[in-house]
Amino acid sequence: MSLVPPPMQAAHFVRLKLSAHALTDTSTALRECIAQIPEASGMPPGTLVVVEGAAGSERGRGLLGRIASMGARPQVHRAMRCTGLLARGYVRIAAGADEHGSDWTWGYAP
Repeated sequence: MSLVPPPMQAAHFVRLKLSAHALTDTSTALRECIAQIPEASGMPPGTLVVVEGAAGSERGRGLLGRIASMGARPQVHRAMRCTGLLARGYVRIAAGADEHGSDWTWGYAP
């Protein structure tokens, strides 16, 4: 009997984008976070969904918008991203930082 692990599903990465209002209002940020995470029921069972901690912001287009977006990106709190995963139906939710200091949360489709 061979103990070969089942084939791993490809990971699905989510980079959140927050509106200017969400950067100052926690409830708006949570609603926007939840809305951008795909429903677990729409993913194959066992799919890993990873949410990045640094979020993009919806800034103006054009040269000034590009210059403004070159600064540090806002961070979405781990608890907010984990809540988003839970609200969308994911299980085995966890969080951690990699060796570069980037913060990640993840969960698996049931």
